[in-house]
Order: sequence, then C-alpha cells, then structure tokens
Amino acid sequence: MKKLILVWMLFLGSYFVWGQSHFIPAFEGYGLSHMNLYVLDARVAGIPLEAGDEVAAFDGQICCGVGIVTQPLAFGQGDYLLINASMAEGTLSNGFTPGHPISLRFWDSSAMKEYGGVVLQFTDATMAKLSAVPYNPGETIFLLASVDADVTPSITISPNILEGVAPFEVAIRVTEINQVEPGGEVTVVIPRDSRWSFSWDPAMNSAAGLTVDNAAWNYDDSDAALHIFRSSAVIPAGGVLPFGLRAMFDAGNSRGNFVITSQIGSANGGDSQSGNNADSERIDYFAGIQIGTKPDTANSFKDQRDGKVYRKVKIGNQVWMAENLAYLPAVSSPSSGSESAPFMYVYDYNGTDVHAARATANYSTYGVLYNWPAAMTACPEGWHLPGDAEWTTLSEYLINNGYGYEGSGDDIAKSMAAATSWDDSSITGTPGNHPAGNNSSGLSMLPGGMRTGSASFAGMGLQGYWLSATESTTEFYIWYRRLLHTISSLNRNDYYKGNGYSVRCVKD
Repeated sequence: MKKLILVWMLFLGSYFVWGQSHFIPAFEGYGLSHMNLYVLDARVAGIPLEAGDEVAAFDGQICCGVGIVTQPLAFGQGDYLLINASMAEGTLSNGFTPGHPISLRFWDSSAMKEYGGVVLQFTDATMAKLSAVPYNPGETIFLLASVDADVTPSITISPNILEGVAPFEVAIRVTEINQVEPGGEVTVVIPRDSRWSFSWDPAMNSAAGLTVDNAAWNYDDSDAALHIFRSSAVIPAGGVLPFGLRAMFDAGNSRGNFVITSQIGSANGGDSQSGNNADSERIDYFAGIQIGTKPDTANSFKDQRDGKVYRKVKIGNQVWMAENLAYLPAVSSPSSGSESAPFMYVYDYNGTDVHAARATANYSTYGVLYNWPAAMTACPEGWHLPGDAEWTTLSEYLINNGYGYEGSGDDIAKSMAAATSWDDSSITGTPGNHPAGNNSSGLSMLPGGMRTGSASFAGMGLQGYWLSATESTTEFYIWYRRLLHTISSLNRNDYYKGNGYSVRCVKD
C-alpha cells in the first residue's frame, strides 16, 4: 500500500509541474536526465509553505524543475515535495549543467510574491547534514529550505573626486532583499579614517542626490576604530532604510585614492546571508593645485550626458570601465522587452519612472541592465560596447600575465570580480570564496544578475553577465561573458538579445 501511495505522489508531482501557474521550466515535455530533489521543509520567516504555493529549482536564471505544495511543508509532519530537476539538452539552455550549484525559489500564491535568497540545508536519506551538493543527473538529495529577512548596504559618495580640502556627501541605503520583514536592531559600521570627518545631523533628509532618513538612526561615537550607526525602525519587506553624512576631506599635500566601506555590523532577525554585508566606493583625491592646471584623471572620466564619473582601468593595451554602465534615459519593467527595440532595466524595479529607478540601491550598486539594441548605443562618446574579440583579448591578457588564481592558469574570475556583493562559495579560487582577495585586475565586476526572457530578474549576488557587440550564428542570440560565484573562470556563451545584461564599455 505504501508503494502505491508513493507512486501516486510521484505521478501527482509530475502533474503539478505542468499544471503550475507561476514558474515555467525551460524544458518541454518530461525533461532529460533528472536529479531528484526532495524538499522536506520549506518556510518563509519561519512559516511553512501552504497548499498552492510553488517551489522551483534553478541553475542561475534557468528554471529546471517545479513542484506545487499540496499541504504545509513542515519537517516531521510526514509530507515532502519532489522536484524532478531536468538537465540541459546538448547545447540548449533548457536545464541544469552538471556541477553547477542548486538554488531554489518560492512562490507564495496567497500573497502573489516570489522569493529568492532561499537558504538550503542539504541532507542524505538518514538526515545527516551535508555540505552543498551540486546538480548531478540521476542523484537524489534531500533539502530543508528557508527564506528569512536579509539586509544589505549600498554606499553612494558624491563627488568621488576631491581636490584639497573639500566637502562631500555619503548616502548609505540599507535594503531588505528577500521580501521578508526583519525584526530587531540594524547596525551599520564604517571604519574611521583620519583624512575625513563629519558632524552627525539627525534632521538630514538628502545626501549624494538621494533621499535619506537620519531621524530613524542614531550615531554611536564611542568606538575608537569604527563609526557606528544604529536603527530600531522597521524595514518593510523589500524596503529601504537610508541615512546620510555631510563630510569634509583633507588631502593635505598628497594625492591618491582610498575606499570608504559600509558594513552590516548586526541585524537581529534580518541577516540570513553574510556574503552581501558590505559595499564600498573609492574616492580619488588630489592636493591643492595651482590655477591653470588640471587634476589627474588617469583613473576616471565623466560621462557628459548625465555627469556621472566612472572609474577606468588599463589592462594591457585596452582601457576598460571599472564600473557597470549606469546611463538611464528611460526605464522599463521586466514585463516589457524586445530583441529589436531598445529596452533598459534596473534589477527588481518594476516601473517606468527614471528618477525612482535611479534612487534604488540596485541602480547605485549594479548600474543598468540593457538589451542588445540598447547596449549598442549606450556607451559614452569615445567609448564603445566591446566586441567578442575584445573580450577575448582581455581574458587572454589576464591569463598570460599571472592573474589566474595563485598566479597561473585560466581561473581568472577572482581577479576580475569585485571584493563585495558576491554570495558565499566553498570552492577555492572562485569569486564567492574569500572575496576580500578578489579584484587584482581592478575591473571590480559585480554580480548584477539579468533580466530574463521570462520577464523577470534573476541571478543577483550569484552571477554577472556582460554583453558583447557581436551577434552569434544562432538567430536572435549574441555573445556575452559571465562570472559565477562558484566558477573560477570567465565563461563565454551566447544567449537571447532581448534579455537585460550589464555593460562594460571599452575606450575607442
């Protein structure tokens, strides 16, 4: 009788994959070379998923299997959810790639809300805990899955090129990214530096061009090494709690650059992942100079269209932007797109108000996601979207000049990736493993995710995608480059023109 029940449940599991209404698997039919994922417990803020909710297995932005919950998914109550995750078929991006990390997403059908940032605990059939298990066809794995509040900071400094004794403003935006309301006090710390100072203004409501709410924060000046900022205000699910500083910098008789870093010190009830706990911005500074001379702009340039200053870096004979392009004359929601007309997106922004999109933490951190037609004309004057061959020139220079992990090889991802914002990885030599050692190239590449062909955003924290100007031989496809938090090399692949990708421009 038990065997009959199990067979019936497996049949229902397959039925619900095709009867589901939110997540759509990339494959068609029953799929290929499955991996069996048994979800024994699935919760949002401690509350089990209910009947009608959905759990989907993803490889990056690719949905490779879906299951619909039939009764509360709470461990110890006898129920489970089986997801038959399907492997990619040949060169098609319609399933998982063996060896890639497993990730899940939830759909709350009553709240009509999708949750990323799902934390997984892998176990075997005896419930013994395992380290992270990658996709592998034919295998069976058991999982406990949960989504809790997760807060992350983003820092904006304006201006970030300073001459002599000069004022500047700092905006810190603490954002809850898992769509779960956190509880308890949030603390942000900034290391002290004798070159700059500020006076705390609890009435301040604007900094670096952004709205802030200093009244919701308190400044603790008691630590000799850190500036400490605390707030007990409630951050709404997916919401932002910002504060700002008006500061003064004194370069003395020197010139150079330094970094201001904001970091989550604590977030009781609101910090489920540690890999996104810090954000940094660099200031280039100069000693006082005589009239008629110009500051050294070797490391930066200004986009005359909107006044934004970008860092740049010379790699071999090429000069690359060291930040993602953020030019945004118009913005669309992810539900709109095309492979022939230009579209621009900001991760997790679902409107058309350019000012509101620019005020988001994701815009400040990751810039803009462009489809291919938009990217082809998005770079500033004197710069252009790199072709596939130019990307290859960059990677070959890094490989041949000791930028591989531990000084050799093609495992250059860590040297290209920024030292912040990457999700954790247990695999040595990858961007998510000890990210403080990243970015020896100075390219500061960030995991900004993409706008997918299924009209949603995916991959932030896990991976970044950068467009090339070169079309693939596959219709409506272009070549791009990708960094993944668990992969040590720079990937080259082709994909749909209508998706939204990050852009790095290269100098003409």
